[in-house]
This record gives sequence, structure tokens and C-alpha cells, in this order.
Amino acid sequence: LELLPLPPPADLDNKMAVSGEICTQNPEDLIFPLRVLFLVDCSESMAINDPPDPITGETGRERAVRETVTRIFDGSSGGDVKVSIVRFSAQAQPLTAVMSPGGEFESYFTGNIGQVNAILPTLSVTDRTSNYIRALNEAYAEIRYELMNAEQESLALSTYQVIMISDGIPDIEDNENQTEAIYEGVDAIMELGHMYHVSNMNVSTALISSGSPVVDAVAETLLEEMSDRGNGTFRSFN
Repeated sequence: LELLPLPPPADLDNKMAVSGEICTQNPEDLIFPLRVLFLVDCSESMAINDPPDPITGETGRERAVRETVTRIFDGSSGGDVKVSIVRFSAQAQPLTAVMSPGGEFESYFTGNIGQVNAILPTLSVTDRTSNYIRALNEAYAEIRYELMNAEQESLALSTYQVIMISDGIPDIEDNENQTEAIYEGVDAIMELGHMYHVSNMNVSTALISSGSPVVDAVAETLLEEMSDRGNGTFRSFN
């Protein structure tokens, strides 16, 4: 007596062939949008730590934004490059809103260098306190609006850069500006990038030194952690 041999395994019907065409955009027509948003501290302490130049009358923060925007536009070669400038103290004030010929709001970001140069003197005006939370909330709202109204195809090719310029420690107002809340504000901006599948989303920070080692040490810790969370860079300027 012998066991019957097992039958051979059946052929699995697990393969198929697919043919077709994929239509992609012409590589020469692809646009890589760049959006740069400046958050500029204009609290009262900036009048001391970043006073106007006695010869030009221009503050360091005005010059920094002007030179950076000029370099960005000059290097764009006609690409989709726009900037937004937000002046913040106790409140956050967008300065570069774009309106349609009919007077309707279109965007917080402008590609018009003339418009940028016209509003730069506003950054020299200082008042009240420094509220990081409201500045970050304004950045979040502006970026979200831009992403919601962008063409779907452009999102994965887009780069968003947030640059915050400040001279120190935010003021605590009604429990606002707690350190963890500030970090969460940066995290929320970064999450927008993930949600909309943006190619690059970065938050960078710049400290204009107050001249006080104690204040600068605390400010550097805060601003550096913000840039780390935002995959950006931190710089300190005397």
C-alpha cells in the first residue's frame, strides 16, 4: 500500500497586464511657488534696541526686510514669488494685503516690490508690548488662506518660509505668551504644511540683541527652540 501523491498546486490567477497613457504637465511649465512671511516685532523696546540710523533714518529691521525682499524678487526670474509682512506688538497687523480693482480682498501676499517699499516705514513705528501668540496666529491664518486658495497641483511644489524678527522675550498678557503656547503656535503652522502636502514649510527666527546677557540668554533659548520646531534657522544680531 502506498499513499497517493499530492496533486500539484493550482496555478494562481494573480497576474495582470496594464497598458495606458499618463498625461503630465510639461516640465517647462511647472511653477514652484515661494511664499515668505515676515513677522516683525515693533514693540516699544525696539525703539531702544533697533533705533533708526542717524544718517539714513532707517532701522535695522526695515533694512533687513527690504534687502531680503529685493534679493528674493531679483532671483525669482519671473517665478511665482510673493511676500507678506506683518507688524506686531500687542496686536498683529498685516501690511501687504492685495485688493482687486473692485476693492475686494484677494491675498495677504504680494509680488509687488513697490507695495513692499511703500509700507516699510511702518515698521519703524513702535508701541506697546510684544505678543508672539498673536503674531503666530496671524501667520497661521494668512498661510491657511493662501493654501486653501492655491491650485492643487502647486501645493506639492510650494515652499513657505516664516521669518520672525524680535528683540527679546514676549510680554505675558492675560495668560498669553506662555512658552508652551508659543511652541504650539509654531507646531500648528508646521501641521498646515503636512495637511496640505506642502513641499517645504519652515519657521526661522532672528534675535536683535537687547544688550542684556540675561535677557538675551532667555530670548535665544525661546527663539532657537521655535526655529528647531519649525525646521528653520536661528540667528542672533548685535
